[in-house]
Amino acid sequence: MSLIGRMILFDLLKITLLSVGSVSGLFVLVGAMFEANRYGMDPQKVILMLPLLIPPTLPYTLPISVLFACTFVYGRLTSNQELVAIKAGGVHVMRILYPALVLGIVFSAVGVYIGDQFIPACHRRMNQMLVDDLTSSIYAYLRQTGAISKPDFPYEIFVQDVRDGKLIKPTFKHRAPTGQYDLVGQAEEATLTVTQAGYAEDAEPIINIRLMEHKVATPGGLAHVRDQTYQMPVPEDVGRREVRLKMLSCLGCEHEAQNYVNKSHLADFDVATTGAWTALQGDLVPWSQMVHTNRYYAERESRKSREMQAEVHGRLAQAVSCLLFVLLGCPVGMLFQRRDFLQTFFVCFLPITTIYYPSLILARNIVKEDMLPAWISLWAPTILMTLFALPLIRRVIIR
Repeated sequence: MSLIGRMILFDLLKITLLSVGSVSGLFVLVGAMFEANRYGMDPQKVILMLPLLIPPTLPYTLPISVLFACTFVYGRLTSNQELVAIKAGGVHVMRILYPALVLGIVFSAVGVYIGDQFIPACHRRMNQMLVDDLTSSIYAYLRQTGAISKPDFPYEIFVQDVRDGKLIKPTFKHRAPTGQYDLVGQAEEATLTVTQAGYAEDAEPIINIRLMEHKVATPGGLAHVRDQTYQMPVPEDVGRREVRLKMLSCLGCEHEAQNYVNKSHLADFDVATTGAWTALQGDLVPWSQMVHTNRYYAERESRKSREMQAEVHGRLAQAVSCLLFVLLGCPVGMLFQRRDFLQTFFVCFLPITTIYYPSLILARNIVKEDMLPAWISLWAPTILMTLFALPLIRRVIIR
């Protein structure tokens, strides 16, 4: 690379990294406050989580920072007449654009790695930090929702508020197999701890709710109890988050997508074999019920598979957007030579925020509704934006 190319590449890299650091820092502070409020984390845990919140912002901040660097550097070259002097010296415009293209390709590759490996690892680590302290997680869950109540879970907790490590005006209920409540306890305040059900390392956690000065209603009548501890298992979706899309690599998403497809096919096969045999025996009512239930289950599993595929192609499309924004930022910065650098940047940025990113969101929904394959829907906005950028590049070259 020539001296001019190295100077341009250095300026692009410097401005990109400064922009990424500034914008990502702002996003991290907002994300840290959100996580702290959502899960009730103390300041020490928030500080430990700050480094893990930076990588998830990079798929959004890195392409925009590359766009800003390209419009700023090439706009400055043009406005200062440096580009005219370079052309007068016999240097082709492509040699000036070459450093930006290299930067876009490198950052696109970095974006693919970050989205495939680094960000899922950060999400898994954050999830582990939240799960390690189940007591704090359950307190935070009750602070946020005010209740633990599931249709298929026999225990219920309702609280008015959570303050200073205490449940304010809690109500504890147990539902018998008949559907009726066989125990209802109400108190002014209570404490909550989580312990293991046994001494084994894999023992299930148990929630211990200690009600002080409370009333207990049972089938035998109403009683006043001074101090009593009630136990209940920890619901699967309370304090322990399921494996989400963001925690899986691209290969992991593809593997899960295939598993969901297999489950969908298995549900259809069950209808075609067991259900058909039941129908041949003349019992059509169970067969019709089985068809309805299995089709609902198959469609749900198929939708999960499409969500996994949309996640994979969405990550790759966002990573490649670094190169796309180079193709947009460089010619716009050179063509809008007499305008302010920020104005030139917003000329590119506003269409991206109003057209490109909403199109990616719409493309995900299209895939989930099974209207188009993921590889067509998620890549269409990037391809269309690239086709829009190529004439701008050509105009700059032949100018």
